[in-house]
Amino acid sequence: MVTVLMQRHDLDPVQAFRMLVDASQHSNTKPHEVAVWLVEHRRDL
Repeated sequence: MVTVLMQRHDLDPVQAFRMLVDASQHSNTKPHEVAVWLVEHRRDL
């Protein structure tokens, strides 16, 4: 999952993980649920 964020947003691993955590906190969902959603919708982003 982090690799999708790294590729799409030109981030390093730490930045990508932070983005995942921020999205998780903002949406009040667990990080793995955000990751699953992003993987399922990666072509739509």
